[in-house]
Amino acid sequence: MMSYEDQYIKLDADAVLLLTTDGLLEQTRDGSQYGDRIQALLKQNVESTSGEIVKAIEEDFGKFLGEQKNEDDITLLVLKYSYEQCAVKYDVSKLEEFLEEIKEAIEDDRGAQRKYSSLAQKSHAPAVKAFFQQLVMDEAEHEKLLKSRYQALKKINHS
Repeated sequence: MMSYEDQYIKLDADAVLLLTTDGLLEQTRDGSQYGDRIQALLKQNVESTSGEIVKAIEEDFGKFLGEQKNEDDITLLVLKYSYEQCAVKYDVSKLEEFLEEIKEAIEDDRGAQRKYSSLAQKSHAPAVKAFFQQLVMDEAEHEKLLKSRYQALKKINHS
């Protein structure tokens, strides 16, 4: 039985996540693999929707193959994260309420930062001190993210 490790990543606004099998990436032609081209193709289509990106990959892959037959099955999934598009789906009348909740969360993060910083200063054990310092940095990063989301919602609210 295989075991997998959980990993978490933070997606920036308009991030594109490509999930595919080796049938796409390892397809070769004239000694080069198609996977060598995929990053450039994604960068060229960064403003496109996920469906348009899939079509662009399909078209480019067909050009890459030319007359050559595909040797393997292919699974392709493109996910595009857009915070502003997600936010628009909410009832606009609730935006003021969301803005207030975000402001409260920012204040909570600031309070947590002060608390963790105090605990780090009181600790004499380096590992414990480092732990609380990391928590301070995590809360600061979360506060930064909340502020950007707050600004995005304010833009939607004023449009």
